[in-house]
Amino acid sequence: MKNSLFLLFFLVPISLLAGDKSKIETVVYKWDEIHRTHLTNEFLNLFDDQVLFYGRFRTKESIYNLKTKFLTSDFQQKIISPLKISYYKSGVVKCDFIKRTFINTKKREHACYLLLKKVDGNYKITGESDLQSDENRNVQLNLGPVAWSPETKLLTWSVVIISLLLGFYFWKRKKQKAQEDALYTPPVSSSINNQILETKLQQFQNSVTSSVKEIVKEEIEKIKPIEEVEKEAGKQFENYLITKFDREAFGILNWQSDKFYKGRYAESNMHPDFLIELRSPYAPKTKFAVECKYRSAYFQGGIELAKDYQLKNYRNFEKENRTPVFIILGVGGSPMAPDEIFTIPLKEILNPFIYKTSLQRYKKTKVNGTFFFDPIKKILS
Repeated sequence: MKNSLFLLFFLVPISLLAGDKSKIETVVYKWDEIHRTHLTNEFLNLFDDQVLFYGRFRTKESIYNLKTKFLTSDFQQKIISPLKISYYKSGVVKCDFIKRTFINTKKREHACYLLLKKVDGNYKITGESDLQSDENRNVQLNLGPVAWSPETKLLTWSVVIISLLLGFYFWKRKKQKAQEDALYTPPVSSSINNQILETKLQQFQNSVTSSVKEIVKEEIEKIKPIEEVEKEAGKQFENYLITKFDREAFGILNWQSDKFYKGRYAESNMHPDFLIELRSPYAPKTKFAVECKYRSAYFQGGIELAKDYQLKNYRNFEKENRTPVFIILGVGGSPMAPDEIFTIPLKEILNPFIYKTSLQRYKKTKVNGTFFFDPIKKILS
């Protein structure tokens, strides 16, 4: 009974962490459903009292009135992409997704997001908007530093709990041994030998417990935030790609460092990773920029190429510098040896999430081959 309570004490927090994602998804999909059922009074249960609604703070009552007028029988919508959930230390959760709307026979797709925060134990919507509206209104979200996701916390909890269970096991064994010894009186002739054995057993238990603690400590230190792992993979992929631009034909004019300290960083960090110049004797010198993205696998049939604000930064760079920007995407394998490579012109990217079927037209035929740039057609292949 005591053992069961002991396990329950540690497993409950794990179930709570794992359940958070499910609660967030429930709120988002309920919000989506109401836009189809038009039961707008249910919005009052989903929204917080104050909401950042398409760049302006409004009360949930005013949002209810706006949506009641807007959601006519001619309007329908549906989320068509996976949810991309990001957690922040401020307690805010950001859910990015693509939704498809229908008004009469007109169909459109929008890159949208919801902001959520836990209020009295339940997640409430504190923000709603889309990429195009934020760009038109010059809205810049400031959600604070990124936090560990529940999945990372769950892994940390698991390591800690295993170490505690092992410690409890050895403590229980020691206690049982003490009780057994109290009920047994050894012969006088063997008392010295038993003392030696007891001492060695104690030393062995101490060494095992110490070893377990060291292993647990090492494993916890190895755990890196997801953002740090992704950043390291991104740097390796950059190193791989730079070798695929021939030294004689291409000059690297700029390579972003992405240095950051206490909230300060160079504005150039918002630019693409490489600024490259074609230096062929058979063509005029031409500049183009490359942003490198590596993903270990597809997620629900597609890839999130970048965040909304990143795409906005790249578009601003392309416009201000009159320089074409390409996103080179590596998928599968490892950052230094991806299974697939795609070269996508920024001007053809409409949404942050792109499906695998849509990527095929940009697939590089020879993964390990060098790149070629056509300065007339502005095509990188």
